[in-house]
Amino acid sequence: MFTSSDPMVGDTANTLEKALPGTVKDVNVPIQNQTLGLSSDADIMLNNGDVIEVKSGGGKGTTTQVANQSQIIGSSGEVIVYGPNLKPSVVNGIQNSGTKVFTNMNDLLSYVKSKGAS
Repeated sequence: MFTSSDPMVGDTANTLEKALPGTVKDVNVPIQNQTLGLSSDADIMLNNGDVIEVKSGGGKGTTTQVANQSQIIGSSGEVIVYGPNLKPSVVNGIQNSGTKVFTNMNDLLSYVKSKGAS
């Protein structure tokens, strides 16, 4: 059972883990790249190195945050955004930056599974 101060992070991690056992490594994981001087936290860290950024609101600031996270993890994984209430303009901005974004849990599960998760 994963828990987080942001209930949506815990719920999302538990839904992923229930559907795809062994997929979720942890929640609220600090990540950093000292060479670049960047740090952030991964809402959900998957065992394959991917990061899922969970957004409960409209997503203001998400595009910049995801760009930083992508630089931090580099080629060791992919940053994926999940937010059922993201504004269409935010979804477009995130997609235009080359990041996968999902507003539907089933679509997120299908994508994570397609990447070879358990």
